[in-house]
Amino acid sequence: MFRFFFASLIALTACSDLKRSEEEFVTKHDSEWITYEGRIPVNDADNLYLEVSMLPGSPGEGQYKLQEYLETTSGLERVGAFKGTYTTFSKPSGDIEIHFQNSSYPTGIKRTYRSPDGKRIREEDYRVRDLVLRKDGDFRLIALNNSGEPISLESDHNLSRRTSIIFTIEGQFAHVGDSSVFYEMNTDHSWPVSRQGLYALATRQYHQLANAKNEGIYLKGTAFSIRQVDRRGRAKEALVFKKIITMTSAPVIE
Repeated sequence: MFRFFFASLIALTACSDLKRSEEEFVTKHDSEWITYEGRIPVNDADNLYLEVSMLPGSPGEGQYKLQEYLETTSGLERVGAFKGTYTTFSKPSGDIEIHFQNSSYPTGIKRTYRSPDGKRIREEDYRVRDLVLRKDGDFRLIALNNSGEPISLESDHNLSRRTSIIFTIEGQFAHVGDSSVFYEMNTDHSWPVSRQGLYALATRQYHQLANAKNEGIYLKGTAFSIRQVDRRGRAKEALVFKKIITMTSAPVIE
């Protein structure tokens, strides 16, 4: 009983500095659903992969659709789907939080992580509460833990806004050093490739297929674009691999 009371007290205290926000998010002139997606680490090897779409209604609220998958070395396994309404709240710091109502799991998802000093392993039952994301500009959302703190500030471990529809890609992929590029043969457009999506799978297969340094490997799949900030602080469009259909080192014959 005491444990339940103590947990409830913590939850009430955490919410006491929230104030209903009138900010339009996503903006009302976007007449279609706006989608963010990305992975949240749940341990050293696995991630929770989220796709959340939002449609604004009255200022500070709207509708959402949420799909969640457990991402392991074996692939993606769907763990849940929700839809309902979201509400935005402002904090004294100026941060905007988006609360997705009725989006919790009865037992949650076990998340293990290291303490700030790296010496201890801690656990929490993540997602036993409604999903809460923090706005970081118009193109990124940061996932918050049960205490209302960011799980990670790494760009690869948060949600990015799609700036295009999902489309078919076909061309040459090359992994060079710590970055990658994709030349889309149907549009004659070269894209920097984001580390989000199926980047890790694409680079693993690339090194299995490539016979020479900087060699282009044929890749066909689906992708979408996001806005990404480079090392010089410049915003640019980058490609996110959504699905890989084929990768081969053999030349493509029309």
